Amino acid sequence: MTAALARKSVQSVRRYADGSVSMPDATEKAMRDAHFIFRYLAQVDSPHTVRAWFMGMNPQLDDLSPLEVLIDGRHSDVLAAAKAFVTGG
Repeated sequence: MTAALARKSVQSVRRYADGSVSMPDATEKAMRDAHFIFRYLAQVDSPHTVRAWFMGMNPQLDDLSPLEVLIDGRHSDVLAAAKAFVTGG
C-alpha cells in the first residue's frame, strides 16, 4: 500500500525508509497525510481493521477505496470519510 501511495517501487520506499535516498516533497506529504489518517482511525479500531478500511470500497468516496482516492491526491476527501467512519456516519 505504501508503494502504491508513493507511486514508487517497493525498493524505492525501502530506500526512503532507511534514509539512503531523500523522499520528494509531494511523496512525503502524501505519506504524512496517510499516516495521520491511519493514526486517527487507529484510535478507535484495530490496525487490521484500519488497513482493511484503506483497501475497501467506501460509499463516502463513490465506492472507491480510500487508498485509490489518496493516490489521486484527494486527501481531504479521505479525511472526511475517516471522520464519518469514526462517528458512525
